[in-house]
Amino acid sequence: MKKIILSFILCLSFTSNLYAKSYGGPELDNLMTRAYAGDVNAYVEIGTKYFNAQDYDNAYKWFRDAAERGNTVAMDRLGYLYHHKLGRYTDIQEAVNWYYMAANLGNLHAQYNLAFMYYEGLGVAKNIKEAERLWRDAAYKGEKNSQKRLNIKLIDPAEIGRELCNDYNAVKNKYRNKNIILRGRINNLNGNIMIFTNDEPHKTEIKCVLNSKPKIYEGDIITLSGNISAVESRAITLNDCRILASGNN
Repeated sequence: MKKIILSFILCLSFTSNLYAKSYGGPELDNLMTRAYAGDVNAYVEIGTKYFNAQDYDNAYKWFRDAAERGNTVAMDRLGYLYHHKLGRYTDIQEAVNWYYMAANLGNLHAQYNLAFMYYEGLGVAKNIKEAERLWRDAAYKGEKNSQKRLNIKLIDPAEIGRELCNDYNAVKNKYRNKNIILRGRINNLNGNIMIFTNDEPHKTEIKCVLNSKPKIYEGDIITLSGNISAVESRAITLNDCRILASGNN
């Protein structure tokens, strides 16, 4: 066992020296130390360095090791290698497989990429409705590329708070009777009424009234749509609210 460990250390040291000579970078030794200690994020960072240097074989090795340890960013990047046929990684079905695996584990960027595969019919039967469903779900959960793709504008409660506190008269008509899509963390939940609040100096209460008590909890981050029925200097009320996506982070 000692011989095996010693061999691994020597191999890692040799790899580090080769990498340093080829690509350099003052943070390399720290990354290698973190990788040897089992930091999977370091695997991804090293793989990214190889990727940026167009050394796709070594990038693949580090991403694959990280992916096998459950890292969804690495899975998404493996999908990207196959998707764009970089180096000898040309199997488009493998791109779909890695995107699907990462998306199924909650990686929203991989979900965006998977949707693109459905939209273009790459490695999977073309299905525009499924692509748009995946993009919409990712967009409502905060994925920026999907929001841009579908032209969805998510409003942060803090954004409304800043506007109202800075110039209430100038913005009250902007939001009154407007349908919006709001994303934020629930501060208080009382029956079917959810309340979002912001920190000072822009403290504003946003009250969302649903038709029934939702199966969500205080502290959850949610996306909802609603109609703004009242705008006051430090409070907004939304009626006919509908939850579009929810989670705890």
